[in-house]
Amino acid sequence: MAESADGGDFDILYGLQLRCHSDHEMFTDLHNFLLKVPGYGQGKSARVESILEQQWNEIKRYIFEGKT
Repeated sequence: MAESADGGDFDILYGLQLRCHSDHEMFTDLHNFLLKVPGYGQGKSARVESILEQQWNEIKRYIFEGKT
């Protein structure tokens, strides 16, 4: 949800409010419900992409350190 909001047109509060009104008992899976909400799962967050790239670089250094 954070990446969709940060990198696109998804409004987190609107998505959660819509679910609350559509499913008062909260029986549906949140992710599957949000897939139907406009903007969810679209757009990439530059912040999240940067974090993932940093983590991947740390993993590569740990695994391949000293190897060519």
